[in-house]
Amino acid sequence: EIAFQTIGNIELIVTGKANEIQDIIDKYGSTLANFPSGITLKVTDGKELTLKSAQLDVLDSRIDGKVKISDSTTNIGTLLDSAVSNNIKSIETTDSVLEVSFDQFRNLPKYYSANVVIKDTEKNIVDALNEDLLDDRVTTLVLTDQSNLIGNGVDDSALTLTAASASNLLGKKVQSSSDYGSNSTYMPIKIVDRASAIANFIETA
Repeated sequence: EIAFQTIGNIELIVTGKANEIQDIIDKYGSTLANFPSGITLKVTDGKELTLKSAQLDVLDSRIDGKVKISDSTTNIGTLLDSAVSNNIKSIETTDSVLEVSFDQFRNLPKYYSANVVIKDTEKNIVDALNEDLLDDRVTTLVLTDQSNLIGNGVDDSALTLTAASASNLLGKKVQSSSDYGSNSTYMPIKIVDRASAIANFIETA
């Protein structure tokens, strides 16, 4: 460790098994605040390093090997604000469930197979349902606001959908942000569409 702190401008490649490289990373703590800038880490046994998002921010371009991100849902959400590094091969949240916005969900790799909660505005959720962009990983939709750009343009304390988008909702729970996490009260679904489309939805749902 003393040698690492005094290498100056020298570029150093440290090779080792995943557990050996992990021991080096762990010595510098959760943010790697004092990790030397001249070190590149190369994993030789093909196994994963387990990092927090903040650690990946420091090490991403300096790791030759597979990475697993294990962190809070908030920090994983921040990670998903942009495209996920190719080094990352698995993601897990240390919370009970991963909660992200729709834009963050679009950056969530397909290898993440656990349940996901989408927390976003009514308009963003409706747009996602219109395009059928929420797969089976999404179990719950949490509305953070009500939009006056949808349906009849009033705050109706409901999720307002067309018949086509409502068919993409089946099997998913819908709650307001005030109810989510505190009770099992679900929001009503309001379908605004042509009578024939609504009738067809009722027959086929």
